[in-house]
Amino acid sequence: MVDSNDNEGGSGRSASGLSHYLLIIVEHIWVALIVFGGVLAAGLWWMSEQPELFRASAQIVIETEQPQLLGEVDPVVDPVGTGYWANREFIQTQIRLITSRNIAETVAQELQLETDLEFLGVSRIVDPVEQQVAIQAINIPALIQNVISVTPIQDSQLVNITAVTGSAASAAAIANATARVYSERNLQRNVESIERAATWLEEQQQILQSRLEESEQALVLYRRNNNILTVTLKDNVSLLASMQNVAGQLADARLETERLRSIVREIDSALESGNLSDLSVEPVLDNVLVQGLKQQMIDLQVNYIELSTYYLDEHPEVMAVSEQLELVQRSLENEVRTILEVWQNRFRNAESLERSLAARLAMVEAEVQQLGEHEVNYNRLLLDAEGNRELFLMIKRRMQEVDLTRNSQYNNVEVVEAAVVPRRPYNPQQLTQLGAIVLLALALAFATALGLESLDTTVRSKEDVEREFALSFLGLVPSIRPKRSRRRSARGPARGQSWNPDTYVYDFPRSSLSEACRTIRTNLHFLGTEKPLNRLLVTSAGPREGKTTMTSNIGTVMAQSGQRVLIIDTDLRRPRLHKAWGMSADVGLTSVLTGEATFEEAIQSTPVENLFVLASGPIPPNPTELMHTERFQEVLNELSSRFDQLILDSPPVAPVTDAALLSRFVDGIVLIIKAGVTRKEILHRTLDQLRSVRANILGCVLNDVDLSRRSYGYYAQGYYYRRAQEYYGEDLGEKSAES
Repeated sequence: MVDSNDNEGGSGRSASGLSHYLLIIVEHIWVALIVFGGVLAAGLWWMSEQPELFRASAQIVIETEQPQLLGEVDPVVDPVGTGYWANREFIQTQIRLITSRNIAETVAQELQLETDLEFLGVSRIVDPVEQQVAIQAINIPALIQNVISVTPIQDSQLVNITAVTGSAASAAAIANATARVYSERNLQRNVESIERAATWLEEQQQILQSRLEESEQALVLYRRNNNILTVTLKDNVSLLASMQNVAGQLADARLETERLRSIVREIDSALESGNLSDLSVEPVLDNVLVQGLKQQMIDLQVNYIELSTYYLDEHPEVMAVSEQLELVQRSLENEVRTILEVWQNRFRNAESLERSLAARLAMVEAEVQQLGEHEVNYNRLLLDAEGNRELFLMIKRRMQEVDLTRNSQYNNVEVVEAAVVPRRPYNPQQLTQLGAIVLLALALAFATALGLESLDTTVRSKEDVEREFALSFLGLVPSIRPKRSRRRSARGPARGQSWNPDTYVYDFPRSSLSEACRTIRTNLHFLGTEKPLNRLLVTSAGPREGKTTMTSNIGTVMAQSGQRVLIIDTDLRRPRLHKAWGMSADVGLTSVLTGEATFEEAIQSTPVENLFVLASGPIPPNPTELMHTERFQEVLNELSSRFDQLILDSPPVAPVTDAALLSRFVDGIVLIIKAGVTRKEILHRTLDQLRSVRANILGCVLNDVDLSRRSYGYYAQGYYYRRAQEYYGEDLGEKSAES
């Protein structure tokens, strides 16, 4: 359904899953086909420009563990290290070495590639001078680096060295030469590393021998000068045992002192506060007399409470119990004070013992400290001498190992399989490339369709309304396109006239649009089961979204159900309801509000039985203030007593605040959303504005839905309405729902 001022159509998104994406493609099929065709054409052109390339691979093994030539002796030079990450780092380093410029230069010199015109790509140049200039401009080592690739084989120590060139012979030659040169360079590096290690070990052996002699001489002089026979505490067992015994006794004494201090403090605190009944320390709990006094005090307190319920405080029995209670309390306090004095004496004795043990421990520690000074100095000299001896022996042993392995000439790199000249080119692989191009074209076409879809920020489906805006969905209204009729309706205009969308339900009571409006009426009826919805406000987020048209048609179907319905034009800025029914707006709502006309003079009847219209009347200069008056509320109350249903056609919410003000006079609001036109951000602001004034939003009507479009799942509903039209035998002037 559309407003007469705007005939834009829309569609929804009710499909989901795979069908949803297929419908998106159908919606943007032409754009998707253009993108698919363009990418496919570009890919085919690219395939035609691809040169023939030959690939040859040589296989080498790079051992990550050096052989144990001397049994358990570690290798002199181990470039790998241990662990997974060390192995991985080593392999990556070797890959960089294989593809380095140094090896590429050696390969170019050995193969004399500066004379291989086919490899250099200058064989088609006829002029010798131009050919020579082109050769000089080529960076041959960089060219070799570009054609070489190195691929380690997973879960092995094998590595493939692959060369890809336009010549089959050149590819095999470059791959084999690269493998051979790398193997020779690796052997050369191993030998040089061993020689450097031997030179360094010889220097360190001489230095450490001198250090060892000096440290041993210093150790002998220290013992002689200090007349020391033993300098270690482990040889003074009695001194250590005494210190440990005193330290243990001191720790126990401190624990006992803290325990007694805690008991004394708790008893003293209870005596100061006078709360002896809750005192639960060990001396009190173990004292039978104290526990007996506490029980007597509890019994007397219970007796006192019982007597107080029957007698006054001056009663003899109450006074007697009170005196007994005071006597028991004094006895309890005296007994607790006696206990406190006993435990205070114990606490003072414990403190005295603690101080005595601390002094004794300090004396023993002084003796140990004096002995420890000699031990520290001696151990420092001894450790220095032993460290120098270990280093010297290790260097000497390592030097002997180097002498044994220096001439082994071990190489951890070996060529396992030489490259052979390929018989056929590996590129272009037309079938694979064509499949990849087709897949890329499909993906880009689909991505383009999704991109166009994501740019659409309008509300277009029931799912948009319910999921994103949490609104109840009252129904959808299909699009109509007013046009010339091929067959005259029972009540419609004469042949040759255009249909009026505002009275469409009246003109075509059996149309799909009428069925949609009846569905909306039914949904509103069920919403009013608990509280009748006698006053409805019809509004929209923005202008020209069909609220006036929907007001007229919903009012028509309600009147056709037997209700007395009054539709009121409360849009006092741009009223249009009177135009929808071909009426005058000279007398209307504003006339009644200002007292210039009575209800009978302002209310106008329509061709629809039980349907009446209250036009806007003269446009006032202050429409918002006019709705704030008590007179407006009185007018609505009077109209509610005369009619079963009031439907207010209000201005849109976004531009003005009239709808928010009117919301407090009605039972609910019906929000009209134009499919494909109403923007989500504007609808969000509209709902925030209405909810801020606690308006009762009953739900929304999705207007002007193009049911003929296959996209977004409305095609199924269009099929239902089309079958309904065939059943009724109507030619309704609606846009065709067929694909």
